[in-house]
Amino acid sequence: MAGLAEHENLFKRRCKWVNGPLIVGAGPSGLAVAACLKEHGVPFVILERSSCIASLWQNRTYDRLKLHLPKQFCQLPKLPFPDDFPEYPSKNQFIDYLESYARHFQLNPQFGETVLSAKYDSTCGMWRVRTAVGRRQAVGRKAEAEYICQWLVVATGENADCVIPEMEGLEKFGGRVIHSSDYRSGEAYRGKQVLVVGCGNSGMEVALDLCHHNAFPTMVVRDSVHVLPRETLGRSTFEIAVSLMKWLPLKTVDRVLLALSWMTLGNIEKLGIKRPSQGPLELKNTQGKTPVLDIGALSKIKSGEIRVVPGVKRFLHGKAELVDHRIIDVDSVILATGYRSNVHSWLQGTDIFNKDGFPRHPFPNGWKGSSGLYAVGFTRRGLSGASLDAVKIAEDIGRFCELHGHPTKYTSKWALKHSGDAVFTCFFPSWRIHELALPEAAFSALPHAAEGHEHMEATTTTFPLFEAYACTLAANMNTKNAWTSLEEDAFFHEKDPAKQNYHPIQRWDMSLIMFEIHRGFCIVFRLQAFDALVHVKP
Repeated sequence: MAGLAEHENLFKRRCKWVNGPLIVGAGPSGLAVAACLKEHGVPFVILERSSCIASLWQNRTYDRLKLHLPKQFCQLPKLPFPDDFPEYPSKNQFIDYLESYARHFQLNPQFGETVLSAKYDSTCGMWRVRTAVGRRQAVGRKAEAEYICQWLVVATGENADCVIPEMEGLEKFGGRVIHSSDYRSGEAYRGKQVLVVGCGNSGMEVALDLCHHNAFPTMVVRDSVHVLPRETLGRSTFEIAVSLMKWLPLKTVDRVLLALSWMTLGNIEKLGIKRPSQGPLELKNTQGKTPVLDIGALSKIKSGEIRVVPGVKRFLHGKAELVDHRIIDVDSVILATGYRSNVHSWLQGTDIFNKDGFPRHPFPNGWKGSSGLYAVGFTRRGLSGASLDAVKIAEDIGRFCELHGHPTKYTSKWALKHSGDAVFTCFFPSWRIHELALPEAAFSALPHAAEGHEHMEATTTTFPLFEAYACTLAANMNTKNAWTSLEEDAFFHEKDPAKQNYHPIQRWDMSLIMFEIHRGFCIVFRLQAFDALVHVKP
């Protein structure tokens, strides 16, 4: 018999069967998938590590942020933006829209729950997702849980974690250093020399905002970048590109965009900003690099209010030495160095994602992997691409449920009264299980286990297919174990020497086992990844 210490982790975390997809991430992409699943009548669970939906927008963006694209390209499926919203909604307006979206579809994510690992268990054909919840137990350890699901939707997106580059001497700099995710406004930087490292959309907008607060920004432009006007001739540049791509090849559209940019912005290479050799759309498709949509930063660069410098060689105390050997005074540093996917830190044993944490197959073919794994929000095409993938994922899972039956047929549920008897009903997927074997030792231990123990952690006997755990749910409970078979083809066998005193239950078409729990005493059954004690109702 295995020792208690060996199985201690079982009782540190609750094991939960999800009768539908498990969605990791409650950003716009995760919400979009959930809403589409709701339309198909498929239950789901959303896990979110932060305390709110769209935490990137709520907790890691600057105050002046607006959507870079017109609202019709940023709305989620099934619910458009309100008519009175402007063409480019503000940060707060977009957050309000997402919160109303979640309320409208009653999505109800589980907040404060971080996924530690997710791995497909080929033996039982399920995903095992281990999490840590934000609250702490009385003993001071973080509570853990394990979710078991047939489908796993990765919705953590392209911007899960900040990118913090290693820069020589930064620890000796002495001034304030933050990532742009911690920047809110330039109010705290009035009159200061601020070095903005990075020239993407965030770097450009942070530098522009610093100008509006009478700071003196210097922007580090290390790599080539495409800068396009947000609007051309009164129309969204993105909208023009979308229209042209219906009729023209991508490279031709790129040439048109660059011509329009030259007409509107002039030759930006004179400002110290080099353009890549590939066109803006081609570069986006092949490398995922988003062109900067200018909303006023270039005019500040032309006027000298924003200085442009090449890369930083090293930092000194209160200064920065540039790669061209100039030394400039710096009071603060803002790292507008972007974000990255964190998929590889927790998703195990799958090759759907490349080394950078993006689907190996580019849009529109990167949304589906194998074994019930899906990805949404990795299209490198913003919210419109994520919405298209969300619709496909929900349709795919909904189609499976229509063909094979609704997953709620195979859920588990339990009820425990404060006094008297309680009934524990457990539904197993009948296509997964053909034989369950119950160790004799588990039964023989039960009457003695509860006596004198406030909580007994585990009585365990393990063999290849099945593990049986005995635990008390309350103190000083009497024990009664009554098994009732609800299927004629389910029956107990006599002692079988070949199975070493196990009592197998043959379930060739098993759909239901029921047994009683008397005054809080039960046996928790675990079939590989499946523990039927706790059931999550989406």
